[in-house]
Formats: sequence, structure tokens, C-alpha cells
Amino acid sequence: MRPTEISQSLKIAWSANIATMMWGTPGIGKSDVVRNTAREEGREVRDIRLALLDPTDLRGIPYYNLDTKTAEWAVAKMLPQDPNSNDVIFLDEINAAPPAVQAAAYQLVLDRAIGEYRLPENVRITAAGNNDTDKAVTYKMPTPLLNRFTHLEYEVHFEDWYDWAIQNNIHEHVISFLNHQKSKINQFDPKSASKGFPTPRSWAVTSKILYNQPSEKIARGMIAGTIGDGAMSEFMTYRKVYKNLPDPMDVLTGRVTKLPDRDDVSIKYAMMTSLVYTMRDEYTKVTDKKTDFKDFDKLCDGFFSFIHDSDNFSPEFAIMGVRDAMKNLKIPIAKTTAWKPFAADYGRLITGVAK
Repeated sequence: MRPTEISQSLKIAWSANIATMMWGTPGIGKSDVVRNTAREEGREVRDIRLALLDPTDLRGIPYYNLDTKTAEWAVAKMLPQDPNSNDVIFLDEINAAPPAVQAAAYQLVLDRAIGEYRLPENVRITAAGNNDTDKAVTYKMPTPLLNRFTHLEYEVHFEDWYDWAIQNNIHEHVISFLNHQKSKINQFDPKSASKGFPTPRSWAVTSKILYNQPSEKIARGMIAGTIGDGAMSEFMTYRKVYKNLPDPMDVLTGRVTKLPDRDDVSIKYAMMTSLVYTMRDEYTKVTDKKTDFKDFDKLCDGFFSFIHDSDNFSPEFAIMGVRDAMKNLKIPIAKTTAWKPFAADYGRLITGVAK
């Protein structure tokens, strides 16, 4: 299931009080889906890593009650105490926990209770784990525990990641490269000896490295240690394409009207991403009242003139760029004077985006 489908499934499961478990390779964003979905549903996430706990950490410890003259159990603080709580208990990497700790989670998942403690009625349980074949530390989960969950197989889906990446300010070089090389979004190989490998998580880390503007040598070393040598080499080669592009402001102001080396697909991807991100930055100046919308309108005229030219971009590329600008970056280019000529040709293909 793609991430958007996982999110929809979690909402249904939480509504129906169904315990769920996601399975997938390391670094693909399982925990992010849980947190984002919980935020949309107005729920807090209690991230409980069973692999880091002893059985008593979850079960609590016994103590002698002087008032009742009996032994009782102190409830673990990590479990919700408020009877009106609607938190999500997230048992991440559950199958990395030793059998004794998994056993402590039996009753919590099966009966929504541990000893005398009962989960509040509106609290929900979701778990996640890596596959046994992923070269991660895993223990076989007992059949009764497996049978309590509805299992969701998480599959990395580029379009879902792409929307997330633009909205979360992932570096434009990363977005552009992966838009061009979609298969590189997730290349986990349990048989590989490489310490770094491409995953949605490691690409997000690569973005953070780039935003800190390291030297070329430092960047190559750090990125290789994040996504692996092979992916790093391809990515850094692609970055050189960016450095040789025309200044996007020269395109938007009409000083450059033709795309260099128009047969190179990588240049098309890089140029379009560069233009869209520059448009975003220029519109931010409008919203911050540092410039007038009329100035932005003139830049849009250069943008549409450039991408509407069939010698520069095919209709597919032009539509991709406009969709990114309008849908993901929320740039109101449909309100500019240059929109109508473009929409006359391609507006029907951008249905549901223009506002």
C-alpha cells in the first residue's frame, strides 16, 4: 500500500478501534505516516520503543500499599492516565524487541490492559516493524500477537513522497534528481555491504547536508555515508547540471529565451525545478510585502513564455512544472495575466489544480 493508502487505512482502523501493524524496509517513513495521520486526526502519538525496554518498564513494578496492606503494581508513566485521552500508542520496531518484552505487550494489544490497568476507551494502538529479511535485528513474533493486528504492507511510492518533499522544503537538487531518477528513491538491498543506501529518510538527511552548504569534498563524503557511494556519484554529477544552467531570473525576466542542450532530459528536469523554486521565492516576497504583485506578474509572463515554447519543453514537462507550482508550492499563477494563453492550450489537463 502506498503512504496515502496507509494513512487512510489508519484513520479507518482508529475509527473502528482496530489494532494495526505496518511492515516495510528501514527508512521509508513508517513512523512519519503515523505521526502525520495522528496530527490530522487531532491525536497525540506516544512512541514506545519496546526494543529499548525491559518487561517491567511496560508492566510496571510491584510495591507494597500501606493502606490496603497488599502488593500492587505501579503503572508505567508512558501509558496514558487520562480517561479522556485519545492518544495513539505507537509500538515502533515491535519485532526488534526480545520475546520477553513482546510478551509484556501481549495483554496490552490483546486485551487493551496490563494487570489492573486499562487503556482509556479512545486510545488506539498501532505498531510497525521491519521484515525479517531486511538484515535488521528482529525476533519472531508469536502467532497470537500477530493475529491481533490488521497488517499493512508499506510500499514506497514516488508521487506521495514528491508531494511531501515539496511541502516540507526538501532541497530542490534532491527533488529534481529523484524526479528524474525515480527508482533511486528507495534502493535498500539487504545483501549489500554498504553502510549507506537510498531511502526516503536518507534523502531527507542529504537535503539537510546541502542546506548547510558544505565544500564539495565534505559534501561527497557525507552524502556517500548517507545514500551510498553509487547514488552519491550519480547525484553529485546531476548537481553539476544545475551549476551550468542559465540563471532562472534571466529566464523569468526574458534575458534567456532558449533552453541549452534541449535534448538532455536531465537539463529539462533541473531547469523546470529551478524555475518553479525561484517563482516560489519571488512570490514569498509578495506575501512579505517586499515587492508588488505586478512585479511577480511580469516574472510569470517570462515563466509561461519559456515553458510554453515547444522548443524548450514538451507539454508534459510544462504541465508538470505548473502542477508543482500551483498544487504543491501554492503559487497563484492562475491569477496572472500570462495564465490565460497557457490555460487555453493546457488548462483542461490541469483540472482541479487551478483556483
